[in-house]
Amino acid sequence: MRLLFLFLFLIKIAKGDSNEVAQNEVAENEADENTNTNSNYGIDVYECDQNFRALDKEHLQTKKRGKVYRVCLVPNNFANADGVGIKNVTTWEWETNAAHQYAIIDNVGQNGLSEINCRADGSVCAIDTMLTADFHVDPGSILGMGEASLLDGTLSSMEFRLFPFQFNIVMKNTDGSVMNKEETLELMKQVEEHNARVQEQQADILPTRATSDEL
Repeated sequence: MRLLFLFLFLIKIAKGDSNEVAQNEVAENEADENTNTNSNYGIDVYECDQNFRALDKEHLQTKKRGKVYRVCLVPNNFANADGVGIKNVTTWEWETNAAHQYAIIDNVGQNGLSEINCRADGSVCAIDTMLTADFHVDPGSILGMGEASLLDGTLSSMEFRLFPFQFNIVMKNTDGSVMNKEETLELMKQVEEHNARVQEQQADILPTRATSDEL
């Protein structure tokens, strides 16, 4: 009888251990799924107007002393699809090689030159900043960067450039008029053909190395 009770007791312990292991595996799998999902979450930054709408390329902000610049922060597509909004903007700062300015720390504007406004659902936050005179010494771009937390606890790093460099190459005819698209394409084609002929001529001029059989 004692042996029977001992046998049943051991079976009960074994079942308890297996249940505990199964529960731990389920918890770990759920944690992995959450981690994988959260790793896709992030925040996008763009230039925006007073209604949080993105500015098109023809109406981006221009650099001017005393002007207030605005950028908007929104959850990326992954976070937005799951209804995860912005909880708090931990930091946001602007910098160039010659200047640096904190705009936001712990969701609070700094030095009376910046302010932040967020919708209650965390769907968008707008940061307004008047940059100091040091930022206008040169016409180059200005780097904005910071961190913000989402409602699920995910911490996201962000970067954005105001006034990015734009290269606009204009091709002109011999009379000084600007080439249209077809004329530009034709010129590029002629350049490619010329380069190909030069390479062929150089190949004919270069001596051919003797092979081991010829030696």
